[in-house]
Amino acid sequence: MLSLAELRHVAQAITSSLKGWKVQRIVQPDGYEVFVNLYGYDESKADGARRNLRICARPELAHIGEVDTLPKAPVDPPTFVTLLRDRLERSRIQGARIVNDDRQLAIAFKARDAEFELLLSVLGSRSNLYLLDGNGTLLGALRPLEDTRRELTRGKAWSNPESPAPEEGMDRFAECSDGEFLAEVGRTYQGLQGEHESSELRRKVESSLKRSSEFLEHKLNKLEKELHDAEEARALKKEGELLKSVLHRIKPGDTEVVANDYETGEELRIPLNPALSAADNLKAFFKKYHKGLTGANMLSQQIEVVRSTLADVHRLRSEFEQLCQSGLMDQPTLRDFSERGPVKKILQKYYPESRRITKPPKGKPKKKEVPSKLLPRRYATAENLEIWVGKSDEGNDYLTTKLASGNDLFFHLEGWPGSHVVLRTEGRRDPPAEALLDACELAVYYSKQKGATRANVHVAHIKDVKKPGGAKPGLVYVNRGKTIALRHEPKRLERLLGSVIKDAEPR
Repeated sequence: MLSLAELRHVAQAITSSLKGWKVQRIVQPDGYEVFVNLYGYDESKADGARRNLRICARPELAHIGEVDTLPKAPVDPPTFVTLLRDRLERSRIQGARIVNDDRQLAIAFKARDAEFELLLSVLGSRSNLYLLDGNGTLLGALRPLEDTRRELTRGKAWSNPESPAPEEGMDRFAECSDGEFLAEVGRTYQGLQGEHESSELRRKVESSLKRSSEFLEHKLNKLEKELHDAEEARALKKEGELLKSVLHRIKPGDTEVVANDYETGEELRIPLNPALSAADNLKAFFKKYHKGLTGANMLSQQIEVVRSTLADVHRLRSEFEQLCQSGLMDQPTLRDFSERGPVKKILQKYYPESRRITKPPKGKPKKKEVPSKLLPRRYATAENLEIWVGKSDEGNDYLTTKLASGNDLFFHLEGWPGSHVVLRTEGRRDPPAEALLDACELAVYYSKQKGATRANVHVAHIKDVKKPGGAKPGLVYVNRGKTIALRHEPKRLERLLGSVIKDAEPR
C-alpha cells in the first residue's frame, strides 16, 4: 500500500500533470480496480496525448499509478463502472487532495453541470474506492460497504473513518519528478502484483494438493473398512452350505441348528429366524451372501480407482515440493504447473474461479407482434397526413384505445355502424380543412351508408373518446366534438383509395 507521504506525492503529481485532462473511457476488470483513460496535452508532444490511471483498492496493494494500456472490459459491466461512466465520462480532472490528513486521496472531476470526487481510501483490508458528488454525498463504492465501512450508506453524507492518525511513512519515489512519478508507481505495483499473484497461486496449489491428498486418504480408509465388512458376508456361503446339509433336522420355531464343520470337524451353531421355514432360512443366507459379494466387488473397484488417483496426487505433491525447494519454481514454471489438467481440476475444486451465481444480462424486450387483422388501413392526405381506418370491431378498439394519440381526431358516421376513422394530426391544433373532409369521406365509405351522397359525420378528439368497461368490441362513447355535413365528392374518394400506405407498421 502507499504510505501517507506517497499519497501526498500522488495528489501533487495529479494536480500538476493531469489537471484539465478529459475522461475518455473507464474500465473495471474486477471488483478491486478501476482504470481511467484520459486525454489532454503534454508539453513534450505537439498533439494531444492519452494516459491511463490505475486506481487499485486491493487490501495489500491499494495505490494510484499510471499504466501503458487498459485491460479488456468485461462483457457485462459491473454496477459501479456503469455509475462512473454516467457521471465522469467527458468530465475533466480539477486536481487531487488528501482528505482528513489520512491515507485518503480524492480526485476532483468537473462535468458540464456537476462536480464529483473519486476517493481512494487506503485502509488495509478495508481499502475501497468511493464516488462522491459535489455535496459530499456517497453515490457508490467499488467494494461492498459491508466489507469495508458498514457505517456508510449510499445516498447519505460521506464521513471519515474513526481511526487514529497514521504515520507519514516513507516516500519510496521521492526522487521522481511529478511527470514520471505516477508511471514509476504503476511499474512498481505491476511487479508487486505479479509477485503477489504468484505467491497466492503457489499457496493455492500447495493447499489444494494437500487437501486433495488428505481427502483421498480418508476416502480410501473408509472404503477399505466397508470392504472388510462386506467380505465378512463371504462366511455366509460356508454357513449356507452347512445349513443345506442339516435342513431336514430343522423344526418350525427353531432359533438355531447345529452342524458339523467338514473342514475342522467341530460343531458350528447356525442362527435361524424362527418366523421362517427351513427353506426360507436357507434362501435368506444365500441372499445375504450374494449381496455381500456384489458389494465387495464394487468396493474393490472403487478402491483401485482411489488408490490410483491418490498415487497421482502424491507424485504431483512431490514434484511441486522439489521444484520449490530447488528454487526453480519461478512465475512461468508455476503458471505451467497450475495449468496441467489434473492440477487445474484440483484447483477448481478447492478454489473455484467464482462462487457467485450471475444472472444472464437482460436483453431488450422483444416487440410484441400485432396480428394484421388489428392493424388499420392507412391512407395519405394531400397534405401528407395519415388517416387510419379500423378493419373490424376488434381493430376499431385497437386503433382507438392503443394506436391513436390524444390530439388525433376521431370520425364516425352519426347513427350508423361503421369503421372507426382517425386523422393523425401530428400534434397540430388546426389540421387542414381538406384533410378533415378526406377523413369524412372514408368514414362514410367504410360504413353502412357507403355510396350516400350526403351524410353527417361526428368529429371529436381521441381524448374525448372512451370505451366503457365490459362493452362489446367496437363500442365507444364520445364526449363533446362537432358534426360535419359531408357532400360526397367521387374524385376525392378516388384519390384517397389510391393513396394506400403499405410500407410499414403504424407507429
